[in-house]
Amino acid sequence: MLRTLRQVLAAVTAVLVIPAVAGPAHAAADDLPWAGTWATAMQGTGPAVTDQTIRQIVHTSVGGPAVRVRLSNRFGPAPVTLADVHVAETLHTSDIVPGTSTRLTFDGSASVTIPAGGEVASDPATFAVAPDADVSVSFHVPGTAVATQHGAARQVNYAAPGNQSAAATLTGRQPRFSYVFLSGLDVRNPRVTGTVVAFGASITDGTSATENLNRRWPNRLATRLNDAGYQVGVLNQGISGNNLLRDGGGPAAVTRFQHDALDQPGVRWVIFSDDPINDINNYNPPVTLLTDGLSRLIAAAHARNVKFICSTLTPVKGLPSWTPAKEASRQAVNAFLRSPSSGCDGIVDQAAATGDPADPEMFRPAYDSGDHLHPNDAGLQAIADAVPLSLFGTPAGPAPISNPMVDDTGLTYDAGWRPSGNRGLGDWQDNIHFTSTAGAVAHHTFTGTGAELWAETNGDGGTMDIYVDDVFRSTVDLRSTGPRQVRQVVFRSTGLAHGTHTIRIVSGTAGRIAMVDALRILSDRTVNDTGAEYDSGWRHPAGRGLGDVDDDVHYTLVPGSTAEFFFYGTDIHLLSERNGDEGTMDVSIDGGPATVVDLHTTGARQVRQTVFTATGLNPTQRHRMTIVSTAAVPRIGMIDAFQVISR
Repeated sequence: MLRTLRQVLAAVTAVLVIPAVAGPAHAAADDLPWAGTWATAMQGTGPAVTDQTIRQIVHTSVGGPAVRVRLSNRFGPAPVTLADVHVAETLHTSDIVPGTSTRLTFDGSASVTIPAGGEVASDPATFAVAPDADVSVSFHVPGTAVATQHGAARQVNYAAPGNQSAAATLTGRQPRFSYVFLSGLDVRNPRVTGTVVAFGASITDGTSATENLNRRWPNRLATRLNDAGYQVGVLNQGISGNNLLRDGGGPAAVTRFQHDALDQPGVRWVIFSDDPINDINNYNPPVTLLTDGLSRLIAAAHARNVKFICSTLTPVKGLPSWTPAKEASRQAVNAFLRSPSSGCDGIVDQAAATGDPADPEMFRPAYDSGDHLHPNDAGLQAIADAVPLSLFGTPAGPAPISNPMVDDTGLTYDAGWRPSGNRGLGDWQDNIHFTSTAGAVAHHTFTGTGAELWAETNGDGGTMDIYVDDVFRSTVDLRSTGPRQVRQVVFRSTGLAHGTHTIRIVSGTAGRIAMVDALRILSDRTVNDTGAEYDSGWRHPAGRGLGDVDDDVHYTLVPGSTAEFFFYGTDIHLLSERNGDEGTMDVSIDGGPATVVDLHTTGARQVRQTVFTATGLNPTQRHRMTIVSTAAVPRIGMIDAFQVISR
């Protein structure tokens, strides 16, 4: 069969106009290294679990067509048996998407016994993991087991009696607020260039991040990387209360660094964050002990050819335990980290990103969660924004179609605005920003062809003046004599040239409420074929000189070869080629019925042809286009590009 396939490939080379060096085909899936897409740091034990199903929701950073999970009994006093492990697409509750549950095995078995202190990885499984998305992992604990855990999930997980691992809906479920036994989710993807470990304490762990919304700074960094076209996994190894030098809130950083950072799948970079803040606040050791500890970690990373990116320590003045002596230690550590002799391979200046310009020893008020130690959602975003993406090289491919929804927390506000969360009224992400101050300004810069502003109309609503690129567009009146209405499109701008634009919102009525709920970015964009994920049956010839988008395509001669493209939008068009050697492909959206696309023609070759279209899609939902070649050898399945529209 191998010889036959090679002969067929040779026969069609001239037809495809493949250059002599067409670029390597993707490695076979089993030969690809694993890359972490999600992880959490195990720190100790929690309550015992007896005959329960545990369903936990994790948020990915990168995607891929093959998956495995990592399970941990690192701190358990006795062996633990886990059974019937499943991954599935989640409905962002305890429910999973019916028909998506995939059972994982361990050396071919449906259960695994993990020795005390041990860890295991499942066998590889075919399961499409989307980047920057939620995945459900479920398993059954058939006996009684002391749970190795990460204590603060900032995500509601679930437990239910008996074995319900494959069930779409859990019966008798109860919420859990930790991660137990589950330490990692990995993918295989030939385009992933490595993983970065975010290593730290409570600021990295996301102690003050809004629950269930994945607003920890490592999550926000992953979104930035994806939006910029990077293929870099981001793993959060923060533990609340963790110290650099002493145990507490889990093993000390100097103890756990090897396991939690350097042993992670695909690690190439470590961003070391906030651990020394706890050392200084708890017992304020001599600065030389802290810098010596940091130097040991830097040397350990370099010995493994891993880049060590240092983060300055954020301000804590206003914390009851703050003293001038502790402030002096913080500043001395920051001076060491910024010095050329530190050994750091890069700097994330968290102190500058979060400090108050009027008093750099304190948090900027807009970024302070209220305890003067932990940043709020906006502060966590500021930390993510302070990470220079150039530290990760150049993007591996074109930027994907990113989430068009910008929550109100993603805008920039002056001091006249105030946030309001957990309202329970149906707002986007259950929060808003509002003001009753005339002239209060909010603004946001976006890339696209237009934008919608969502707000609430109510009896106490006021007016807002809307500007796009500093040109006045409209006065919006939020006052209504009827009942409160949420998620209302109160302004819409379309027809802009594709590029960077700024929307500015100015409150116009003193004493009445101006409000921002969300923005939806509109776009019309073509993504090259390299923006999709492919199994090993596809090849990628470039420089064909036939007029393809970006002068390249992906093609396959292997029936059943699969490609997936993830996107946000209302409409999508698949572009391909029609020619005498082409065959058929099945194309579906979000697992729905497949449409047969026939690329064969008896006429002349036609490039950049729209061969499939889907319209009327939910603009706020991430969608998946699946393309399966059904062409019999020597017929060809081919992908040129994707045109994605958000109307």
